[in-house]
Amino acid sequence: MRLLGTGATGRVDLVHIPLPGDCSPFPAARKTLLRSRDPHMRAAEDALFSRELAALAAGRTCPFIVKQLAASSHDDRHELLLELAEGNTLEHELSDALSAVRGPLERTLLPPGRLAELAAQLLCALDALHSAGVVHLDVKPLNLLLTARGSLLLGDAGCAQRVTQPGGAVPEPPTGTPLFAAPEAKRRGAPVTAAADLYSVGALLAVAACWHRQTGRVLAFLRGQAALPDFVPAELRDLVSRLVADDPTQRPTAAEALRHPFLAGVDLAALAPVRCEGAAPQ
Repeated sequence: MRLLGTGATGRVDLVHIPLPGDCSPFPAARKTLLRSRDPHMRAAEDALFSRELAALAAGRTCPFIVKQLAASSHDDRHELLLELAEGNTLEHELSDALSAVRGPLERTLLPPGRLAELAAQLLCALDALHSAGVVHLDVKPLNLLLTARGSLLLGDAGCAQRVTQPGGAVPEPPTGTPLFAAPEAKRRGAPVTAAADLYSVGALLAVAACWHRQTGRVLAFLRGQAALPDFVPAELRDLVSRLVADDPTQRPTAAEALRHPFLAGVDLAALAPVRCEGAAPQ
């Protein structure tokens, strides 16, 4: 067992699952969510776990959403056994790309083709969730897991909410990461819809294109006080501007965004992770 990461409510460990016969154990990620003894906190923790299970179930047929292998509840914890993404996360890919930059950035941090592939895979995952009435509410580079060959898996659905009313759902905490959160998701008591996830995609693409680890510039852009650099392809600038519209009703749906010209050359079927029984997705 090896620690992969920690959070406010638990941890994720690399574990190896034994298989019958002479088969080698296969790697998986075990997410442990602690349960407190306080009844009010315990109820909130149980609700969070239930929402994550519901989101995983909603996305089970989409190739770009991490798959649940098993789940269990105990007196002191909940446990989720998930597919292991052996390629780390988009956060790490961006950090590696940034470390290779010498001097001022003169082109997109990741190649435009890579940005288009990542955007299309993420939008496909969100379209699956939204079609099932679920919003993710924590789209960010750290939650975009990568397989060994670079395919994307949307993970960590701990903030997910089910939208059952046409006007949206009032999110229960936790509600995601402020830098990537839509304006309506930051307003206490305000309902959110699937459009909140699309705003997060736009913010994420701005970061992945040119502003990784530059929070001030990202915020200035999202407030309308700065523009994406000229070296960002015009079609990508157009897609991002549509996604981060202040008015949620003016943002495209995930399905509409997938038809944007910037994504025209992406072959989602070719990008789908390869899954084999007893092995991590590739």
